[in-house]
Amino acid sequence: MTLLIPLFVSGYAFWMNQKPSINEFSAYEFYVFSKQLEKEFQTSENYAVAGSGDRLFLQVEGRTVTYERYNNSIRRRVMAQGHEVTLQHIDHFTFKQTETGLEIAAAADGKMRLQRLVHPVTWINHRELFSIGKRGT
Repeated sequence: MTLLIPLFVSGYAFWMNQKPSINEFSAYEFYVFSKQLEKEFQTSENYAVAGSGDRLFLQVEGRTVTYERYNNSIRRRVMAQGHEVTLQHIDHFTFKQTETGLEIAAAADGKMRLQRLVHPVTWINHRELFSIGKRGT
């Protein structure tokens, strides 16, 4: 019994050091956010990024879905209604439209995360341009 108590205490201390703090930017939370956004992004008919890079607009099944910065979070809104927090505890966040889709950058607590998403429509257009250029040579 005397041996079990120190073993339990050291195991508990190890476990507490491994789990992230509740009020910190989490790599796992960013991963979940980017996967959920990727699924919705790839099913959208069209998309646009606001000039400042702080808003993403998606057309999904005839509805406008917006991802935007709200305080230190990113929220999702449908048809300018609702308030679903999808990522929190961020210091900096941008969306950037690329040739084949979207680039997402998020930073907090000195940690930076970057994710690139490919949109099916822009990829098909890009692939056709590549094929035309290849045939011409």
